[in-house]
Amino acid sequence: NHQCHGGPGGCNTLSNLLVIIVGGIPIAMPTVLSVTLALGAYSLSSKGAIVARMTAVEELAGMDVLCSDKTGTLTLNKLSVDHSNLEPQHGFSQSDILFYGALSAKIENNEPIDVCIHNSYAGNETLWSHFECVKYQPFNPVVKRTVAFINAVDEKGECAAKYKSFK
Repeated sequence: NHQCHGGPGGCNTLSNLLVIIVGGIPIAMPTVLSVTLALGAYSLSSKGAIVARMTAVEELAGMDVLCSDKTGTLTLNKLSVDHSNLEPQHGFSQSDILFYGALSAKIENNEPIDVCIHNSYAGNETLWSHFECVKYQPFNPVVKRTVAFINAVDEKGECAAKYKSFK
């Protein structure tokens, strides 16, 4: 008939149990994360979604807005920007959105979304004759943005202004 109680002079079994539980949490965390992601992938696949990477489940859970379309992007393999749905903030125009999006798109890698955004800007053919990208930070899912540090160059090729463009 053993009765455990905590505190000074209490039962050593409770203290030892607490140490084991606290010590076991970091060890079990990867397993718990893997099982949780696997259950999420299973749940998504049962609803018809194709989950190619387990980390996609975690990235999906971190989203605030999911933009999708039924216009043939998947069937026609063609991305496009719907100009009628661009909603600029105060002091900016739809053209500004396309301009800054084109500046923050890295087209050298032929990434389809970046190429689509770059090509949606009307002046994309001559854009890089007036600007140069000095630093590029690819999309970060934590802060949910891409950052490009851009210099505007004059006719002599010298820096005339500096920009920080987000996408």
